[in-house]
Amino acid sequence: LGFSTKVALFIGIIMSFSSTVVIVNILKQKEMIGRKEVPLLVAILIIEDILAVFVLTFFSGINDASISFISTFERTLFSIAVLIIVYLIVIRILKLSVNVIQKNSTDESVFTFLSLAIGALFSYFAFNLGLAPSAGAFLAGSMIASLPNYKEYIRAIQPYVTIFSAIFFISMGTLVNFKTVESNLGLIGVLVLAIIISRLIAIGLSIFFLGNFKISESVFASIAMIPVGEFSLLVAKESERFLVGTDLVTITA
Repeated sequence: LGFSTKVALFIGIIMSFSSTVVIVNILKQKEMIGRKEVPLLVAILIIEDILAVFVLTFFSGINDASISFISTFERTLFSIAVLIIVYLIVIRILKLSVNVIQKNSTDESVFTFLSLAIGALFSYFAFNLGLAPSAGAFLAGSMIASLPNYKEYIRAIQPYVTIFSAIFFISMGTLVNFKTVESNLGLIGVLVLAIIISRLIAIGLSIFFLGNFKISESVFASIAMIPVGEFSLLVAKESERFLVGTDLVTITA
């Protein structure tokens, strides 16, 4: 389409991620969460989220365009290794601590405070390691989900999940420049079409031939995966640091 390699790379990455938050909520609201395709789609979304965290972590680790790719990659790998080691240590301590807390308190606010505190602390720790805060938040969520009584934590923090999700999408929405939308309608139309076609090929055909699903189930899975992800918005925001010359946040939104 005539864009530079840098812009093309960012657009390709942005289009690659589907939205876990949007897709799961739509399926719940439409009472389709019980369909047999959904566990496979959720697994794909989780893997996408992990890859997205690594992508964001890599981009956030590039503080200076003059630093070589190898140096950035080495530094990022070291930071990730430190974060994972701390994660493994903390998760063992946490499992022991949670058992003690449960014996002495049944107050739901304890679960809420502990969950939010772990999320905030790991995000801050990742940030201090030069990584994307989302990397720390992702590991914190994984840590909470691995606890034996994780359902109690889910119930306790659900209102906060809804609030934080809303704040995130609203804050990203305030960055939208409608003049950019107007001047890039053709590009946006092409990208929307490309997303639909890529989902039909990558998701639909894959699960039809490899997963032994019916054609109708393959089409449903393709349509379900169309919404572009919240990580895509974060990657678009990160692109501003690289002076790509295109308002990718608005185009993505």
